[in-house]
Amino acid sequence: VTALAQLILDPSCRTLRGFQGLLEREWIEAGHPFHLRCARSASSHARGKQEAPVFLLFLDCVWQLSRQFPFSLEFGEQLLLTLFDNAYASAYGTFLCNNEKERSV
Repeated sequence: VTALAQLILDPSCRTLRGFQGLLEREWIEAGHPFHLRCARSASSHARGKQEAPVFLLFLDCVWQLSRQFPFSLEFGEQLLLTLFDNAYASAYGTFLCNNEKERSV
């Protein structure tokens, strides 16, 4: 919710660089448990009780905003689709771990 509020209220978050910073600050550095939430990802074989695609819902909300206000965001649907794909099968490992410690190993 705070990431969406920042996207709506802060014009700098609507730029490509600002959106990247927002994702890093609010999702990655804040320790969102991607591995637990996206249990059907390429790196996870079990379904857990904590499975909930919260990050994907966030991406959908951003997409909805981009449809309502098409000239307000500096980035487009392709970036959101790439992020969606990487949440399940990340070539870089950014969205496959639960925290920074797991990503660094």
